[in-house]
Amino acid sequence: MKNKAPIIEIKNLYYRYANEDVLKNINLTIHKGEFLAILGPNGSGKSTLIKLMLKLLKKQKGEILLYGTPIEKYQAWEKIGFVPQKANAFNSGFPATVYEVVRSGLTKKTGMFRFFPKDVKQRVQEVLQAVDMEDLIHRNIGELSGGQQQRVFIARALIGEPDIIILDEPTVGIDRKRVDTFVHLLERLSKEKNITLVMVTHDLGTILDKASHIAWLNRTLHFHGPVQDFQNLDQTTIKSFYQTEFETLGEQMEEKY
Repeated sequence: MKNKAPIIEIKNLYYRYANEDVLKNINLTIHKGEFLAILGPNGSGKSTLIKLMLKLLKKQKGEILLYGTPIEKYQAWEKIGFVPQKANAFNSGFPATVYEVVRSGLTKKTGMFRFFPKDVKQRVQEVLQAVDMEDLIHRNIGELSGGQQQRVFIARALIGEPDIIILDEPTVGIDRKRVDTFVHLLERLSKEKNITLVMVTHDLGTILDKASHIAWLNRTLHFHGPVQDFQNLDQTTIKSFYQTEFETLGEQMEEKY
């Protein structure tokens, strides 16, 4: 049975840089509890779409509704967590501990200059435990591996108790051997905490047996639906989605299935 009201609705969305269409007539609906992987070649508009969902870019044409509210009027941003690419997230030399980085995720609720709640230490410990990082709570963030840092950023997003977490290429900079473990963690969090996940990724081979839904974006939305429906597509159809990188895509699919 379909979940009730959608969390995110995108209707007839267009976006242009200079005189070039980056997104054309995007229609996308995301429901509670889904794990949506957004795939597509470089320059396909994936990160632009994420920035529009987060109001980091101002939409030009079309509608974006968050919990049924037009994005221009939406106020409850604490319901939406964001995990950026590690490279853009922070200066790795910054002298902050894992505890301090995770705690900073509460500023959406408390405000930058308000006091943290009395149970903040317990809450930090709980979200670090959820991502298997509680033993490193006092380590400096810059001392951690790429995969460990991304787990900390997920804990930072989780501490605000969001309904949805949006991740922009979160596996960039993570050792290939650890990517599958990282994505499995996301899948577990989605199921255990009923958190909706929206993840931009190039890693088709890893995501196919973890995500619940696939959105294939290449300026326009070529496919959106359950993973099972995507797996039933023939390669000629997929090739029409992803012309320039089909050889790599084919290798990934053959390796996985």
